[in-house]
Amino acid sequence: MTTSNGVWSVTPDRAVLIPAGVWHEHRIFGNTRVHALELTDIAAVERDVDVPSVFAASGLVRALQMELTEARIPVALQREAKALLSGLVAIAPRTGIRLPNPRDRRLARVCAMVEADLGQNMPLSILSNAVNLSERSLSRLFRIVRGDVSTVAQLGAGISCIGRAP
Repeated sequence: MTTSNGVWSVTPDRAVLIPAGVWHEHRIFGNTRVHALELTDIAAVERDVDVPSVFAASGLVRALQMELTEARIPVALQREAKALLSGLVAIAPRTGIRLPNPRDRRLARVCAMVEADLGQNMPLSILSNAVNLSERSLSRLFRIVRGDVSTVAQLGAGISCIGRAP
């Protein structure tokens, strides 16, 4: 999922909370079902936040999402079900991969390569060679931008990528 603040990778065992009014776009790959709910009427939902959060989606969270989006919960109980869901979201561990939009042209190029085919496992060696850097230098550049070495390995595995420079 992409916003003006970056790119978030949401794997099948996770869900994303997008604050009201935040522009976003989705790219979905493979056989996927999406369950989208509006929780703006629930007090437990964070307000005045402009960045999405990706969190671990427990079995109960997934079941509530499906039941609410498929209208299988009686109307009289929907508010309580949404309140329970938002409470579970509030305490769920934030586990998503968020990468900021790169300003460095080399990182933008690496991102474009990964975005071209997110289903392909692209080794770090190929990514670093494409931008004339050693694997270590590319890792260091990611660390500077993100502060996290593991992000490079995840990117190289085709799990996620950084959004293009604005």
